[in-house]
Amino acid sequence: MSAFEDFSRTGQWNDELARLLYGAVRSVATSRNFPAPAGYRSWADDDAVYETAHEFLYGPGGKKRITALLVSATCQASFERLLDTYVQNFLRDQARRTDIGKLVRRINEVAEADASFEVAAANPRRWRLAGGLIDPSTAPASALSAALKEVRVVVPAWSSETRDAPAADRASFVDMIHAVLSAADGSVSAADIAHAVAERLDVRRVLPEEALDPMLEIGLEPPDPNAAPDTEVEDRDIAVQVFDRLDDNERILHANQGSTVRELGDLLGMSKSRAATMQMALHAKFARLLAAYDDARGALHHLDQLCSDWFRDWTNELGPTSQELTSTDSRTEG
Repeated sequence: MSAFEDFSRTGQWNDELARLLYGAVRSVATSRNFPAPAGYRSWADDDAVYETAHEFLYGPGGKKRITALLVSATCQASFERLLDTYVQNFLRDQARRTDIGKLVRRINEVAEADASFEVAAANPRRWRLAGGLIDPSTAPASALSAALKEVRVVVPAWSSETRDAPAADRASFVDMIHAVLSAADGSVSAADIAHAVAERLDVRRVLPEEALDPMLEIGLEPPDPNAAPDTEVEDRDIAVQVFDRLDDNERILHANQGSTVRELGDLLGMSKSRAATMQMALHAKFARLLAAYDDARGALHHLDQLCSDWFRDWTNELGPTSQELTSTDSRTEG
C-alpha cells in the first residue's frame, strides 16, 4: 500500500508523506528562489524546511490544502505532483505577506519621521494628516487605491547584493501616504495604507492578502459561476449525497473548518487531539466519497453551504433542516 493510499484510508499524515512534504518544500523553495522564513539565512537549514512544512499543514488554510490534496489526487504519483503545486502556491502567498509586512514597517517609519502625519490612535495605531480627522476612515479600499494612480513614484538605483532594493524613494512614500490619507477623510492603519500602496507599486508582486481566494491559494479554482444548469444540478446532487453520509460531528467539523482544533474540541466536547484526528479522518472520507467524480469543486462548494446551514439551525436549536434534501440516515458511514 502506498503512502497516499494509507492516508486516503486512515486520514493520518504518515512519515512517508512528511518526508515527501519536506522534500517538496526544499526543492520548490530553492529552485524558485523563495526567501527563507524569518530567522533563517537559507533553506540549507533543516529547521527552515520543517517550520515551513508544519505551517503548510497546520497553519491558516492548512485544512483546506489537505482536503484539496485528498480530493484531487488519484494515486501516489498525482499526489506528489499536486503537492509540488500546492507548496509553490503556499510559498508564493507567504512571500506576498512578507512584502506587505515590509511595506507596513516602511510606512510607519516614513510617517513617524514626517511632520505631515500624526498618530490618531495608539491601539491599533492609525495615521491621519496633521490636524486631520481622528475618527477611523470609512472610505472603501478601492478609493484608497484609486487615489494613488496619479502619484509619481521614483525607484532609486540600487546595487547592493545583500539587501532588497527599496520599492520607492522616501519622497514617493511621503506622497503616497499623503494621497491615501487625503482620500480617506479620516485616520487609517499602516496596514490599510500598505495594501493600497502595494497595488500602486506592483500588484503582481505584492497582492493584498484579502484578494487571495482560499481555493486559489491551494491550487484549485472556485466553482464556475457561469456553469451550465445541468452541471450545477449535478454538483448539488453530489453534495447532498455526501451530506447524507456525514454524522452530526462530521457536519459540525466541516461547518467550522476555519476554527482551530482547540475550538473544535470545545465545540464537540472532546480533546483537541481527538478533534484533530476526526478532522483528518473526515478529509479522507471526502476523498473516498468524491473519488468517482472528475471535478469535485462545485460539489464541495454546495457541501460547505449545506453544512453551514445545518450548523446554524443546530446551534439555534431548531433541528437540522436537511430532511427534505436527504433520504438516508445522516449517521450512515461512508
